[in-house]
Amino acid sequence: MGEELGMPGERARVRIAGRSYLLLTLSARPRRVRSKGHTYYQYTLNIPRSILPELLEKAGAGEGQLLPLTLILAASPWHHLIDWSQMPPNAWKDLPERVRRELEALGLSPESGEEKVLISAARTQIEQLGLDPGEPITLDDIIEKVREQLARELGAKPAASPSR
Repeated sequence: MGEELGMPGERARVRIAGRSYLLLTLSARPRRVRSKGHTYYQYTLNIPRSILPELLEKAGAGEGQLLPLTLILAASPWHHLIDWSQMPPNAWKDLPERVRRELEALGLSPESGEEKVLISAARTQIEQLGLDPGEPITLDDIIEKVREQLARELGAKPAASPSR
């Protein structure tokens, strides 16, 4: 079972390469700065105060000290900003399959109670299985493709895979 959520702004926890990461919804606020006759924009990310003690502890830093962070940033499409556990079931069912799979992979689906563990594979390995590396891929997808590949190699009929 994953760690408990509950901090403001925290959406899910994801494990990548053995490390736990928080999936947060943050806003980057622009601020116009003038320097030497040019206008620049600086963007500021505000991290919720309730998350700071955990981040400081994990980094081995004290309050007021430099906080080293690793950020994996992506602009959020509209469907990442919704708390799907608060939406009616029909709203979830009406989403395209690709969007539902993406949200499930990120731990943002209504039933996401467990921490997600992301696995790595070379792009060529995914393509050799006949999967699209640009689409969300689940362990079930990989298992199904490996079964199909083994069945072709053994000259047998592929075993029925569990339905979603």
